[in-house]
Amino acid sequence: MSSHEEILAARRLLRARHTAALATLSLRLAGHPFASSVDYFTDHAGRPVFLISGLAEHSRNIAADPRISLLVQGASSDVQASPRLTVTGKASGISAAEAARLKTRYLRYFPAAAQYFALDFFFCRLEPSHLRYVGGFGVARWIAPGDFLAGESGWTATENTLTGRFPSLAGLDCDGFDLREGDLPERRDFPAPLAPDQAESILCTMIGNPPA
Repeated sequence: MSSHEEILAARRLLRARHTAALATLSLRLAGHPFASSVDYFTDHAGRPVFLISGLAEHSRNIAADPRISLLVQGASSDVQASPRLTVTGKASGISAAEAARLKTRYLRYFPAAAQYFALDFFFCRLEPSHLRYVGGFGVARWIAPGDFLAGESGWTATENTLTGRFPSLAGLDCDGFDLREGDLPERRDFPAPLAPDQAESILCTMIGNPPA
């Protein structure tokens, strides 16, 4: 597998999974690593975005020190052989205007989370500084954010248009799309990364024409 293929595989893994282990630096335990679990999705560039409560232990840790790591693991009965990705970086806040846009998208992915927006939950984005991808036995590499992150231009408008036309569509990016199926979205990868103006045609091919 070439380095380009490994980077694409790592980004596809991150986009396909929606639950991860979050590691923060404990405020209560003097900087000791503290692991918890979060739901997340990726923005159009491939950065993880998650919704957390201000009362949660990891939220207090992030407020004191924004350095965090996120671990995602592929589905497999053999943990050591399954692909996994660790994303390290800093948690960044999100503006009120962007949070309002993200709320609509988040609820397409996690409709049961609607109740959280009446409470003290808020969005955080992980800005990657380093990524470590393990594709299985003998396949491991560090990835720079500049190599990992995808282009964002045009995808928000395209997603807004196409989620209105395809009722089952939760989200869309250059690497693929998510369908609302069961408790968590079902990921479908494009054969190769696309430009926004190519998305509608391939969606019609992969899931059928939208309702008239």
